[in-house]
Parts: sequence; structure tokens; C-alpha cells
Amino acid sequence: MNIRMKMFMSNVENPNAELLEEPIPPAPSECCGGGSCCPCVWDFYYEQKRLWQEQQKALQESIATKQKDR
Repeated sequence: MNIRMKMFMSNVENPNAELLEEPIPPAPSECCGGGSCCPCVWDFYYEQKRLWQEQQKALQESIATKQKDR
């Protein structure tokens, strides 16, 4: 498990952890469209979206587990 995933999982397990906000796609003016930027604003967006989706999934699973335990 990489360090980013460890940090993410510790945030999910910590009820006082900050929830990620769903990222918004970059505006058309934020990308040059040339393909030479590294990382591209779209690369950053997709990474943030992936992390947000993982956090949402983990939270939903945690809630389902807690409801099942009742």
C-alpha cells in the first residue's frame, strides 16, 4: 500500500478527518490542449476525482457495516 493510500485510509477510519469535496472539472481556459504539460490540469482533476470516489466508497461501506452491526 503506498503512502497516499495509507493517508487516505487513516482519514477514512478517523471520524474527525476532513472529507474531500467532489472536484470540479477544469474550465476550458485552464487547459492549453497541447498535451505537453506535465501534469496536465486534467491529470490533477482525475487523480482528485479518483481519491474522492475511493473515499465515498469507503464511507458507504463503513456506514453499511455499522448498520449491519446494529
